[in-house]
Amino acid sequence: MTVAIVALAALVTGGYIYKDAIQSRIARTVAVVSGQEIKPLLDSESRYIRQIVAKDNSTSRTIMWQSDSSEPDAVIAYRLVGSDDIKTLSATDTAFTDDGSTTYIHEGTITDLTPDTKYEYRVGYSTDRRSDWYSLETSGAGEYEVLIYPDSQSGDYSGWEQIVKNSAKRNPHASRSISICL
Repeated sequence: MTVAIVALAALVTGGYIYKDAIQSRIARTVAVVSGQEIKPLLDSESRYIRQIVAKDNSTSRTIMWQSDSSEPDAVIAYRLVGSDDIKTLSATDTAFTDDGSTTYIHEGTITDLTPDTKYEYRVGYSTDRRSDWYSLETSGAGEYEVLIYPDSQSGDYSGWEQIVKNSAKRNPHASRSISICL
């Protein structure tokens, strides 16, 4: 009886800890079984999706993300908010090894965007696997403000979260469309 209780507790705890990975696998399975044309990405295929400050944020934006596997057919899809006209560009597939663990960094720069315009983008592979849509808003032509947060290297992000919230409050005109990996 005690072994069964311990096993159940381990299953529940493990399920909670890995719930995002489990949910992404269930969503992918449902998409495959139901014959959906576009399948959601697994967590291992699209970690740390972020926008990177570009030389000119009014007309371009670099998109970057990580995956556990080499994906030479990595792509970025983007469109004007509300539009069905989706444009796609190829992204890089570069191995990155840190502390003996290898992941893959994917990156591409969207160019020829219109200043002060709302877009959406998503990342993926091949023609049938994509992330959710994320917002991307270009700045106006000229100067802009942006807040940049480096990786804190912290195991406890509660203090770091407060720093980010306070700096955003003190700088209300800073671009909200730039996502930096914390």
